[in-house]
Amino acid sequence: MSFVKQLLSSVGIGAAKVDTILLNSRYAPGDTINATVLIKGGKNTQAIDAIYFSVHCTYDEEDDDGNIVERVCTLDKTQIGEHFSIAPGQEQEFQVQLKLPYNTPLTGGNSQVWIATGLDIRFALDPKDKDRIEVVPNNLIGNLFDAFAELGLEPITAHSIKTRCPLRSGLPFAQIFSFKATSGKYRSRLDEVELIFTCYEEHLDAFIELETKTHGVSGWLADKLDLNESKTKLCITRDDIENLPMLLNDFIASSL
Repeated sequence: MSFVKQLLSSVGIGAAKVDTILLNSRYAPGDTINATVLIKGGKNTQAIDAIYFSVHCTYDEEDDDGNIVERVCTLDKTQIGEHFSIAPGQEQEFQVQLKLPYNTPLTGGNSQVWIATGLDIRFALDPKDKDRIEVVPNNLIGNLFDAFAELGLEPITAHSIKTRCPLRSGLPFAQIFSFKATSGKYRSRLDEVELIFTCYEEHLDAFIELETKTHGVSGWLADKLDLNESKTKLCITRDDIENLPMLLNDFIASSL
């Protein structure tokens, strides 16, 4: 390879390209993502040290000046394939499977989620591909939202923001869902309800904060999760799904 060609490849000109084809664009936390990774050689033979496949999301953080800054969090990263070389114009195809982490936030509000695929090429810019996905509730989360709706509590906002105390999910942020009491017996007693949940394979931990008509909210939920879990935490398993509206109702009633 001439020096000029080597230099151009090192800055990404004429280098190998990567493209990821997802079988779906919508997933729920815990779903398996199946994808095809296509790599096409550039103008010169290049050595690929590794292919990496990762999941990322956005969240907000308030800086020292009170400004909201968007941050990126890597939820999971895995390496596929082994060291290989790709010749000019050559195409190689890899099949990939990756489980979407259970702590992946739902898309909506300020939260964006995407899959990134990259090639690790020594002494060169790493080619990358980015595919946005929609993350929707899985069975546990969906039934929890349905239980809120059955009690007359409708979702109004969703916001992923950095928290002062770390959650058990291991993430530096929490996704906070706000609900408004629009009908039912809680309409005259509640203004809003805030919800943060941490999802696992077999259960879900829901942290709930109530804002009443008379007393207001006792504190920002994301900052007090570790202070009094007995009053804010509701553990939900798959066995609870059938009676979840009643379980949620009892939890709210006992917290008022």
